[in-house]
Amino acid sequence: MSTLDLIFRILLGLNFFIFGLNGFFKWFAIPQAHERMEMFQKALIDTGYVMTVVKWIEVITGLFLLTGFFVPLAILILSPIVFMIVSAHLFLNQRRGYGISLSLLLPYLGLLWIHWSAFAHFFVL
Repeated sequence: MSTLDLIFRILLGLNFFIFGLNGFFKWFAIPQAHERMEMFQKALIDTGYVMTVVKWIEVITGLFLLTGFFVPLAILILSPIVFMIVSAHLFLNQRRGYGISLSLLLPYLGLLWIHWSAFAHFFVL
């Protein structure tokens, strides 16, 4: 299980760390998306703080996952971000959103499954 945990942590951690930093430094261009997705992204960026906060959270939680510290906390903090990224790509970026959604959702769900014992007591009546 620890090998699978390491693989999922590296995949997800690199994804969030690199794309979080890319939000600040613009190292590489993000491919053009569907018009509705572009409008949604523009609205988040135009607020002036939403995308900045999300990118900082992505960088910090990506570091948590890569270093192995506070992994359950990183999983918990990333849950709304993963939900919004996946749902936005599935509903607003239909033609290109499936690959992005799967590449993010599968490692996240794998980590959630591996670290389920940290969250199970929240669901006991």
